Amino acid sequence: MNSLKKYILSRTQKIVLLLFVIILIAAGYYAGFYLPVQRRIQAADTTDLEAQIQMEQVKSKQIQQMKKEIDENKASNAPMVPAYNHFKEETEELNRIFADAYNFSFQYSEPKVDGMQIRRAMNISFTADSFDHAVSMLHEVVEGPYRCLIEDLSIQDDEDLEDEELKDIRIHPVAVAFQLTYFETRYDAESEEGLDLEPEETQAPSGLANADVSNLQRSDIETAAEAALGE
Repeated sequence: MNSLKKYILSRTQKIVLLLFVIILIAAGYYAGFYLPVQRRIQAADTTDLEAQIQMEQVKSKQIQQMKKEIDENKASNAPMVPAYNHFKEETEELNRIFADAYNFSFQYSEPKVDGMQIRRAMNISFTADSFDHAVSMLHEVVEGPYRCLIEDLSIQDDEDLEDEELKDIRIHPVAVAFQLTYFETRYDAESEEGLDLEPEETQAPSGLANADVSNLQRSDIETAAEAALGE
């Protein structure tokens, strides 16, 4: 017993013991901290990868859906949804349609961004020489080359006639006012200048994925005209 109390470790034994303690500490750190953290990181990486795969699958389905819709629209000569910024062409189309109208004017608002869709609203007013001519011009807008929507349509007699029998909107000049919305898309846009975008939205991917334009509506001019006539 006394020999054990007097036993003194040699320098080599102290070094070996110190290394053993360091190994134990390292093994405890590896097993108790490093490995669990790495497992959580790997699990998180797998989750992100699965999410990316699912996103790509959704994009692929949307691309196929858009291609199908484009083919159907081409076959039926349906209006297109051009890439931003198509304002010049839209304005030229309106000027062409309303070239024979009187007092044609329009006020446009800044384009509104909804995901990858862009809505460009305009308040338009003009005077036509007859009701039928006004409706014909409105039909040209809706059936033109660019997808659009007409809302808040108003058609009124433009003459202050005293004889009630002469107040026939079909044969007298009419004043027309409505809101026109043109639809565009950020996909394949050469520039996004002028758009109010969030910082994370400034880089728009090209192509057709996520370009959901299947729900864009076309207005019913005949129904609006009947409402204006009180029929």
